[in-house]
Order: sequence, then structure tokens, then C-alpha cells
Amino acid sequence: FQGHLASVLRVDFITMGMQLISTGADGNCKLWNIKSNECVNTFNQHSDKIWALSTIEDGKYFVTGGEDSIINVWQDITVILKEKQQKEKELFILQEQEIQNSIQMKQFKKAFFLALHLQQPRRIKFILSKLIFDSNFELNSSDSNNTFFELNNIIKSCNLNQIHQLLNYIRDWNTNVKNTTLSQILLYLILQHFPPNQLSKISNIEQLLSALISYSKRHFTRVDKLIQHSYLIDFTLNEMNQYTSILQ
Repeated sequence: FQGHLASVLRVDFITMGMQLISTGADGNCKLWNIKSNECVNTFNQHSDKIWALSTIEDGKYFVTGGEDSIINVWQDITVILKEKQQKEKELFILQEQEIQNSIQMKQFKKAFFLALHLQQPRRIKFILSKLIFDSNFELNSSDSNNTFFELNNIIKSCNLNQIHQLLNYIRDWNTNVKNTTLSQILLYLILQHFPPNQLSKISNIEQLLSALISYSKRHFTRVDKLIQHSYLIDFTLNEMNQYTSILQ
């Protein structure tokens, strides 16, 4: 077993001899797995040599005392953490199912905020795309039946922390040409509802805007070139029409 930076001063076996705890002159207390010879955890609440070590209830609790005049009482919370992780996993599964149900029922606002809470950018992009690329979508429409109305309501309902989170996702989406329309419409709505004095409160807003502006310029340059190329098609069609009229 290697891991202490100085002399090992005390050792005690716990968990029916499957693990051991060691204390050292480096001020660290380490938990070891005997079968694998691996250090499972390191506890460093002492600033000097740890001379005393006592275990209680086969390692459920242990007490350490050091040259720094501090006595620490430690508790094994492995079972508590496992129970907490299991509950979080069960809650996550329930929320995942709730998102799926909300999408199927076209409750996009509910699905969006659940996905935002679970930090699922792919799911968020899917939900927002369902609204933006719907055949009924019309920018700036005031019709409550139009999907723009619902999208606008979603962005308007976000708080500043949620907008911060969404801007981080938009920054990543905006790097891909395929996501240009989605990204630019979302940016448009955010700027409509959140004035500069509010957005300036976001911690890394300068870096976010720098990345967004950089890729947005590239996208707009590409669109400008496509428009210029489209003039050639107009010219060709016009010339063909002239020849058609002459032939007739």
C-alpha cells in the first residue's frame, strides 16, 4: 500500500477485515481496500501528524487526533449516499418519462423547462426545433395557435439563470451550420425580452457574445454569398425567357 507522503503512524482494520484505515505524519487519513490494494478515499482535515486513531462499530465511525490539537469524528455515509443516488436516479427516470409525455401531448413549455432543469441540451434542441420548424411557424405572429407564440412565451418565462444556461447551449449549437436558424431565432427572442442591462449581469456574457458574434458573422457571410449566387439563376431564367419569346 503506497500513498502516504510520510511515516504511517496508526492502522486499524474495519469492514470485517476487508478494509483498513491508516493515519500518517503527512496529516492524511486514508481508507484502503485490502483486496485491490487501492486507496478508496483520503481525509485531510488535519494539518499535522495524526497520532491517534480509534474505530467504532467496525468502521461506521472513527476518531482521529493529531499534533495540530484537533480531534475529528468521522462517519461512514456510504449507505446514505447510495440511497440518495438511487432516489435521484428514480426521480431522473420519472422526469424523463414526464418530458416524453409532455412532448407527445404537445406541452412544449413544460417539456422545455423539465429538460432545462435536467441539463439536457439535445432534448432542449429537439423541443425548440419542433416549434421553429413546424409548418405553422411564423416569426412575430400574435396568433395563439401559431408555434411562434408558444416559443415566444417560453423565452419570456425564463429567468436570468435559465437564459444564461440557454445561451451556453446556443453558443455551442451556433457553431454548426445546421443549427443556424434555430440559434438565430432564439437569440432574436432573447434580445427582444432581455435588455442589455439585464444580460450584463450574466457572469461570462462577454465570452458568450464574442463566440456568438464570431460564428454569426460567418453564417451571415455565407447567406450573402448564396444570395449573390442566386442572381445568376435569375439572370439565366431571364435570358431563357427572352429566347423562348423569340422562338415563339
